[in-house]
Order: sequence, then C-alpha cells, then structure tokens
Amino acid sequence: MVEVKEAQIKRLQESIAEKYKKIKELDERDRERYGYISEDFKDEIRTILIWAIQSQASWEMIEQVLKILPLDMQFCALEQYKELYDSLYLSEPSGYGSFMLKIRDWIASSKGYFNVTLLDKELEIKEAKARVARRVALHRLVEKGELERHPERNGIYRLIERNATAIKWQNADPERTLKVALPFGLEQHVTVLPGDIIVLAGVKGAGKTALVNEFIKNNMDDPDLPLPIYLWCSEGSEVEIHRRRRKHEIPLEAWKDIISRRTQNFKDVIVKDYINIIDYLEIRGGEYYLIRDEIAEIYERLGDGLCLIVLQKPFGRELGLGGQASIERSRLYLSVDKGILTVIDAKNWEGAFNPNGLKIYFKITDGTKILKIREEWRYEKEE
Repeated sequence: MVEVKEAQIKRLQESIAEKYKKIKELDERDRERYGYISEDFKDEIRTILIWAIQSQASWEMIEQVLKILPLDMQFCALEQYKELYDSLYLSEPSGYGSFMLKIRDWIASSKGYFNVTLLDKELEIKEAKARVARRVALHRLVEKGELERHPERNGIYRLIERNATAIKWQNADPERTLKVALPFGLEQHVTVLPGDIIVLAGVKGAGKTALVNEFIKNNMDDPDLPLPIYLWCSEGSEVEIHRRRRKHEIPLEAWKDIISRRTQNFKDVIVKDYINIIDYLEIRGGEYYLIRDEIAEIYERLGDGLCLIVLQKPFGRELGLGGQASIERSRLYLSVDKGILTVIDAKNWEGAFNPNGLKIYFKITDGTKILKIREEWRYEKEE
C-alpha cells in the first residue's frame, strides 16, 4: 500500500512538474508585469488536482505533491483547492451525486454545443462552491467520453451522440433529383438532390434578395417540384416586399410563394419535403460558430425538400458569417459580391465538368431586375 501511495505521489508530482515547465516563462512574465501567478498555471493545476480527487487521493497526499512548487504557489493551490477537495470528495455521497444528475439531465436535453453560462443560469448555479462542482462534473463527463470541449472556445461543450440511422443507399433511385432553376442557368452545371442545403452568402447590397425573388419566380409554377415555396423573412416590411415585387413583369397575384416573418429558430418552422427559403439566417449575440448547428438542425427537419439559406458576408471574404462552419452542411455554396456570383463549392456535378470556381458577372437595375453582363459561366483564369 505504501509503495502504491508513493508511486501515485511521484506520478502526480511529475505531471505538475511537466505542466509548470511548459508555462514557467508565462508565469514569470505575469509575475513581473502584474505581480500575480499565471492564470494558465492555475488552470493546469486545477486539472491535475481534479484528477487526483477522482483517484481518491487523500488531502495529505495532495499537500505532499504540491511541495515541488514555489512556496507562494503552494499556498495559492492549497487555499484554492482545499475547498474543492472538501466539497467534492468528502461530501459526494450525499450532495454531489444528485447535483451530477441535474447536470446530466440538462445536458441530455441540449442540442449541439452549449455554453456553461447558460447551464449556470438555468440550473441557478451561483455560489463559487457550486461552480467548482459544476466544473468538476463537466471534467468527468469529458473524461468519460460523454462530452466534447469546443476546439477553439472556452466554456463551450457538446454532448457526444452515438446514435445513428442506417442509410439504405442500395434502394435509392439515382435519377431522383430536384429540377430547380438556379441563378443564370447554373442547373446546367450542378445537380440538386432531395434534402439539399443551398447557401447564398453575400455582402450587403449585393442583390441577395433580388436573386431569391428570381429563384422563386422561376420555380413557383413547376408541377414537378414540391410546391408551394415557403419564404421565411427576417427583414423587410410588407410595404417593402410589395414595392419590390410590383417591379417584376408579372402581376402581384401571380406570386405563389407563402411568406412569413421569422428571425430565429428557423428549424421549428421548416416545412418538411417542401422548398424552404430563409432570407436571411443570423445568429444573435454574434456567436457565429453556432451557425453549423443551426444549419444542421434545419437539415434534420428538411426531409426530401430543399432549403436555400441566405447569409450575410463580410466584404473581402469568400464565405459568409460563420466562415467554415457555414459551408459544412451545404451541397451548393454560392458567394455574391456586387456584380459577381461565384460557385464556391458544389458537391454534385451535372456530368464530369467541375463547376467549382465558376463566376458570372451581372448587374441589378431598379433594385430587382437582374441582367447578365456576360452570358456564360467562366473560371477567373479565363477572364
């Protein structure tokens, strides 16, 4: 037993020593600049001590482990984590188990990534002691493979879902496509399939809504498509929509799409197996990395339909807000700048011709009428 204890102490000391060696320079910099111990080091020690507590190391053992640190760090760690040890290890049979269950139940009801701030708010985790307990609970779930940390942002986690639906691809009809008319005849180069997501990302004022109206006008009377088309608008008043559409060459009563106001949670209104258009999808609070989950949830509700999602795009960038996260679920991704429409990514080609990188130049007159400056789609190198 003594040998086991000594080996355990040695292993913990080696872990702490390795962590300290890695960030010693940072720690010394912070001491010199600000007069306090590096927060990075505190986080690393916290991780090791949580592991020690989970391994049922005694408090005396932890004290001995910390002796390899400078005295001020020993004091800081002992003061900060004595409460951690007492509250989580000694009281676990009575209080921690039910607390862990509450956290598990809350996480089980979440979809995609969740924020620790929201978890604390909804479970009313306010006291420092409770926050420490929550931190350890999440750490344990990560170690058990039930949770995953966000690769880039602190305090963001995702429940790992291991359920999957079998794909019976052998029985699928390879000729079953959606013969939609795409901007400027792009359907001659790409194929649209049931259940596809199309993203149109554009800078402000580039003509995204004009392209959307043209898409609706060119498809709303096709009997081979799942109609009507459902348009979910996040901006533009009734008057604005009326003024835009009366400029087209068809009567107002000829428009056959169904328009509704919606600004968030589009997944809740997606009409399964039909054509849905979202103009436009935004993420409140600026957390655009969440756009991946938003689009994934729309895809799950879409069935054999089609969804055209409009995104805002920063000037000078190829992809819309959310960057790479906005492109992952799309089968066709288009980027529009003022007067230029580019095929960024097309998964399903019409024939052997690769449409990725094609561009076409156009202009918009009177806010609605789209005119091609050049008749053909071309690669930039052909300019």
